Amino acid sequence: MLSSRSDNFPLLRSLYFIFFTIISISSIAWGGNTEEIVVSFDIPQLVSRDIFVQYDGKTIYLPLTEIFGLLDLPLDANFKTQKFSGFILNKNRKFMLDIAASKARIIDKELPFTETEYILTPVELFLRIDLFEEYFGLKADFNFSALRVHLPLNPQFPSYQKLKRKQEHDNLKKKIIASKDIVALPHQRQYLDGGVMDWAVSASPYGGGSHYFDFNAGGMIMGGDISLSGSGNSVSGFDSEQMLYKWHCAFDNNPYLTQANIGYINTSGALSRGLRGVLLTNSPQVERKYFQTIVVNGHVGEGWDVELYIDQRLTDFQTTDQTGEYNFNVDIYYGASVITLKMYGPGGEIKSEDQFIKIPYNLIPEKEFQYSVAGGTSAILGESRSYVQALAFYGVTDRFTIGMDSDIPVNVRDAEIPAYAGQVTCQLGNNLTLDGSFCPGYAWRGALNYSKLSYLSISTSYSRFQPNLFRNKLNQIHDAQLSLSSPLKIGGHYIGLRYNASWNKFKSSDYINMNYGFSFGIRRIQFNYMGKNKVSIFDSHYSSDLTSQLLISALSFPWVQPQVRLLYDHQQRSLSRYGLILNKRFFRTAQLSVSYEHNTDSRSNTIMATFNFFTPFANFTSRVLSANKNVSMSQMQRGSARFDTQMKRMRFDRRSLVGFGSAVIRPFHDDNFNGIRDRSEEYIPRIRAKISGGREYSAGKNSVYYYDGLKPYENYIVQVDQASIDNPSLKPIHEGYKVTCNPNVVTSIEIPLVTTSNLSGVVERETLGRKIGLGGIRIFVVNTKTEAVLDIPAFSNGEFFYEGLVPGEYKAYVDPEQLAKYGYQSMPQSIEFEIKPSETGGSKDNLNFLLTPITK
Repeated sequence: MLSSRSDNFPLLRSLYFIFFTIISISSIAWGGNTEEIVVSFDIPQLVSRDIFVQYDGKTIYLPLTEIFGLLDLPLDANFKTQKFSGFILNKNRKFMLDIAASKARIIDKELPFTETEYILTPVELFLRIDLFEEYFGLKADFNFSALRVHLPLNPQFPSYQKLKRKQEHDNLKKKIIASKDIVALPHQRQYLDGGVMDWAVSASPYGGGSHYFDFNAGGMIMGGDISLSGSGNSVSGFDSEQMLYKWHCAFDNNPYLTQANIGYINTSGALSRGLRGVLLTNSPQVERKYFQTIVVNGHVGEGWDVELYIDQRLTDFQTTDQTGEYNFNVDIYYGASVITLKMYGPGGEIKSEDQFIKIPYNLIPEKEFQYSVAGGTSAILGESRSYVQALAFYGVTDRFTIGMDSDIPVNVRDAEIPAYAGQVTCQLGNNLTLDGSFCPGYAWRGALNYSKLSYLSISTSYSRFQPNLFRNKLNQIHDAQLSLSSPLKIGGHYIGLRYNASWNKFKSSDYINMNYGFSFGIRRIQFNYMGKNKVSIFDSHYSSDLTSQLLISALSFPWVQPQVRLLYDHQQRSLSRYGLILNKRFFRTAQLSVSYEHNTDSRSNTIMATFNFFTPFANFTSRVLSANKNVSMSQMQRGSARFDTQMKRMRFDRRSLVGFGSAVIRPFHDDNFNGIRDRSEEYIPRIRAKISGGREYSAGKNSVYYYDGLKPYENYIVQVDQASIDNPSLKPIHEGYKVTCNPNVVTSIEIPLVTTSNLSGVVERETLGRKIGLGGIRIFVVNTKTEAVLDIPAFSNGEFFYEGLVPGEYKAYVDPEQLAKYGYQSMPQSIEFEIKPSETGGSKDNLNFLLTPITK
């Protein structure tokens, strides 16, 4: 709010308090007129201001129109007819105060409305304080000694809703402004670096059995990432034939070749097969995210606030002009998205619209070509054979993609012939997707997927096979799949319904499987039902199995989580198994699970105890099993180790690390402002950052911060946490940094920090021949290079101050919207200045603006 004078209301309240008792006694003794006094009107988190009320010596009367205006409650105040009407939060809670008829109608109830209940002036209606609760449900309390009226906050107050929306809008603006000052750090190729290994060891010290081990190692070599995996046991030793390796290299900014792979490869597609060889492709290094931009528009009326949400996240907002239309450009991404429009009318109206959009990942953008070419060997019919494969896709439109696939044998020694297949994907609307493939001499396939938000999801497919010695070894005839799911709401509770069915037909047998069930929760008790029906049909016999399983889990016990399991055999018409499972957490690092199960068919009992212990470097699992008087015990340890070549230290983790990236934040004091760390410039410890999706971990005496679990070759935005910098005069040069992490190694992110400077000035307005400071007005300061914008509010006396400007060239000006709203023009219109690098920081003063009324 603009203000050009100090608030004298606290002084007035003090003076009123001195005379308040005298006025009260006089009014009671004389029975005179009411007095107008000033009180503080407070609603926590919403309003704190002084208002005028009426006092008759016994109670106070609150201004109806003013309070309704503060709360943004609808009120039709007609002082000529002396009728006041509106509603409170809900249109069904209507009211009407008719002074001329001396009656009040509250919802459907009619009450008398006498002169002792109100005070009417030409511009305001004062109601007795107790009537605000009786009529409107607004319980206001008056404190005599503090001259204060307190009204509890109701989150449904329109003014509070508007305040929350404004805060969200301001936060969104800040994010948009910050996104303009993101600098991309160059992707560094590493030709021999790092080393990471996931490992697992299992043993059976009691009850017999072999000891097993497996590992998966990774690193960077010759500019690409390499992985190597293998396994073995204590009986046969290491199995070298099962060892797999893969070297992968990514090529930046190359539309014709994006990736090269050597080792174990797979082209995907209708004719895909695993090969040991080489693969070249121009498919995206990371999974596509952005698909296209669409326009969402409509008409709602003038003066409406329209908010755009994507997956419950505020993305944009508009206020409609005199045309009453809104228009948004919306970026659509692969996968499922929910677009929500929330609309708030000037009279308290609320509307909401949802739109569900699902983009399948096998659609590619219009006029985009994608290919993969591979060659290598594969084991077929007990011998190693060589193949060349090619796969290509083309986006005919944004909703129609075609593809070709080929699998060509090399040095054919028998009847094996090349195989070719055509593929197509078509999206009809936002909910229905069709795709299919056809390979002459082998198979054809069709699939359909339909999704409707919070209603139904259907997936079905059918594949028909032909005799083929090399691709249809089991002589399969067809494969049919059907999957249904739906969230059903009954009495305020959601019941998740699901159904899956498959029919696999072979030359001499049929297999039909059905799974169906539901799940729901009531008062922290979860019910999960699953029915299974398995039918096997052979030439000489037929078999069927029909069972029902019920799991009941109780989450209401703080010290243990019990689960009951029941299995019913419908053919035998009896309970075939029942059991109890108890789970208990210990100190957030361990879990004990004890289970008991009784098999009524074999009249046997199975007791199992499992203890899981989680440490920062590994997971330990011990299990003891007793069944049919036989006792066995097994143990498993699983973890990862990574060598950080940047910090020369070994790091351990209980999670898998191979194939993932890790980053370490290394801020430094950039004394010469060149953005590069020189030898004389020191690292600054104990500074953390914000990286979406990364697991934070601090290590070492200097408390450097690592961020693990990053997707390789993915772009991440790194933002320094300003609160973690001990020296408040230090600040990153930019709001954020875009980095790409290599897999299997630790990427060092060096962020330059500089000493900042401050600025100050004053905004004044000219009136009656003198200058008066103007408070509440905003000054924008723009970095002309990065386009980053600072929003600085002026104090009540018109002065403004900001500490934290990094070196650069800037332009300052007064908020144009506020100037237009209040009819001012600024002299000068803008001020350009420069902040030069300095080891101690500097100051830019006298950024003064004079506002004068616009003459028409």
